[in-house]
Amino acid sequence: MTPLIHLTNLLVLSLLISAGAAPVQSDDAAAIYEQGIGFQSGKSADPIAARQAFEKAASQGHARAAVQLGIMHANASGVPKDDARALEYFNQAAAAGQREGIYNKGLFLLQGRGAPRDVDAGVAALTAAAELGSIPAHVRLADAFYFGSEGLAADRARALPHVKAAADAGDAWACNLFGTMAEFGYAMPVDRHAALHWFTEAARKNNAKAQYNLGRLLHTGKSARSDTVAAYTWLKLASLHGETAAAYILKDHVLSMTPAQIVEGDRAVEEFNGKFSGKDAKNDPAASQGGG
Repeated sequence: MTPLIHLTNLLVLSLLISAGAAPVQSDDAAAIYEQGIGFQSGKSADPIAARQAFEKAASQGHARAAVQLGIMHANASGVPKDDARALEYFNQAAAAGQREGIYNKGLFLLQGRGAPRDVDAGVAALTAAAELGSIPAHVRLADAFYFGSEGLAADRARALPHVKAAADAGDAWACNLFGTMAEFGYAMPVDRHAALHWFTEAARKNNAKAQYNLGRLLHTGKSARSDTVAAYTWLKLASLHGETAAAYILKDHVLSMTPAQIVEGDRAVEEFNGKFSGKDAKNDPAASQGGG
């Protein structure tokens, strides 16, 4: 089976609010924060003005403003790149119990960004964020424990609850991984019916690896049902997304199909791709900055 791709980079979510308004003349931290958000987007985006607004709001204890400042320093947006400074702001937000701050703090500690790597503290922070409902934190922990990345030993039993939580929330990458764990009995009993369900959930979200896995199960009949046209559809979609293993199986699968079935399958592929026109297939967990 094609290995799943590891997570390596911090992915952040920018909140989009119309820009262009005059600076807020107020001591209201929430209003100043909203002004900073406004300066981040639109034709009149002004990262320097945004930073100044966030700094004023953060100095008044606004935790989300501290998160935004951390993101700006981490991504060199309107300020020089400074991971140490970014971590200071994430720590400030985390101390206030702000979920995105806790998530980013954990991520930085796990990766050794802004401070020496501290795996235990990083896992603890990500776990705290996950307990507060951060799906990206569940995804990050699932990836780290399943593959044994980020300085952690592989432990599928520890990965399982995080995989399930993210899959239940609809994350396509986690749905595919949960299907894999069910198919092969990793830290859970073998359950091909569950594997079929979770591969289907992810495949419908345009996850190429899940499309391959679903097509493979349907092709071999190792599922609760076998559907010749559906197997063709998912295998072809996966192959169009670059899954070479899917293309290989598809060549064999076509030999058992009638011309009418192939036409039906091609029509299904065209209809499915029409729904995702202009969108990239998602093979990785698309984590926001921790908002879930």
